[in-house]
Amino acid sequence: MRVFAGIFIALCAVVTIVHSLKQVQIAKVGKKTFYILESSEPMVWGDAVKACEKQKLRLAALETERENSFVSNYLIAKFFVPENPSAGPIWLGGSKKDGKWVWLGINKPLSYKNWAENQPSQDPGYECLQALPIGENKQIKWKAGYCEDKSGFPVCQSI
Repeated sequence: MRVFAGIFIALCAVVTIVHSLKQVQIAKVGKKTFYILESSEPMVWGDAVKACEKQKLRLAALETERENSFVSNYLIAKFFVPENPSAGPIWLGGSKKDGKWVWLGINKPLSYKNWAENQPSQDPGYECLQALPIGENKQIKWKAGYCEDKSGFPVCQSI
């Protein structure tokens, strides 16, 4: 009975997180529309995947410099601001599969890359793509995030 109670509580927590998300459009680039799902609580990468899917979206694949630039400019101007001190890293749809970085949902290797210095990390478990402002000029850069770190907010895209 305890196991079922624990599972029920965990499922309720996921449902609560998914339902309390605010979908905010970031940019439309070509045929893709990008959104950030704003939440009061950061989440692990797997929950970010589910949150996007619940909105009929998928975690974003920033396949070009133009896509990355539009999303980055919005995040710097509207998300990573002093008025939003709880803003943590964002989760993107890249993950490490068989030692290679690929975009989730389309299973394509990352051709365009925007890695921060000394990234991607080769440490075990750091296999999910995060982005955050780095450096004095606060440019958005990518890093290998620990997939089970409850620190990120999802950026999704249209399917």
